[in-house]
Amino acid sequence: MAIPIEKFKPLCTASEWKLVTESLPGAIETFSPAKIATKLAAARRLHDKWRDLALRQKRESGKAESARRSKEKSRLFAVVVRSFEKRRRELERRTLREKARAHKKALGSTGPGGKKTRAISKAGKTAGPPTVRKGLGTPAKIKGHISSRNRRDQAKRDGR
Repeated sequence: MAIPIEKFKPLCTASEWKLVTESLPGAIETFSPAKIATKLAAARRLHDKWRDLALRQKRESGKAESARRSKEKSRLFAVVVRSFEKRRRELERRTLREKARAHKKALGSTGPGGKKTRAISKAGKTAGPPTVRKGLGTPAKIKGHISSRNRRDQAKRDGR
């Protein structure tokens, strides 16, 4: 059962209410992934704040009635957090699909005989691993040690 959102407006400050309205379906689609992450962090902070305050008030007074407002705000921001998390997951899935589609396009299609062919870039080179790999062979630090040892050995032989 959905709770009417306008019921919570008198409970919230202006900035809290702005965050609540931004989590609604019409407004949330306009945000970028970075903005969603910012809004999600703010909503989590507010949810934690009101949840902890409700627990503290309940402990201090011994009655749940004094913590009712804080508990309602905690429930409201739990819904807001879920809304932002859902939108963040949607955006992540979309970017993963786009990356997979771009990767598949870069691989190209199958050629004659069912063999995979690589897509050719504008420069005329095939897309794929570079021909020269860095990091192979003996590191320069060790090469210097080896050449120094060889010179010392040769000097000993020459001295005999």
